[in-house]
Amino acid sequence: MDVRIKDSRVKKLIRKELADGRFESETALVEAALAHFIPSQRFGDFATGELDRLLEEAESGGPDIPGEQVFEELRQLGKKARKAR
Repeated sequence: MDVRIKDSRVKKLIRKELADGRFESETALVEAALAHFIPSQRFGDFATGELDRLLEEAESGGPDIPGEQVFEELRQLGKKARKAR
């Protein structure tokens, strides 16, 4: 598979990452980027600003909730959002 990058800013970023030795090849960089990006897009599926609002609300006080309960609720919200698409 060949991928052509047209955006000069992205090309510059790729060249810098390779020059800095963070990745051994363009392929390795793209694979690492996609491995991070795709799961991050699937986690939670919050509307724009919703996660920030929820975090602000949580930081402003309220009852303590066990972490595992929070993660389970997030998983359920994510499932609901994906089904609604």
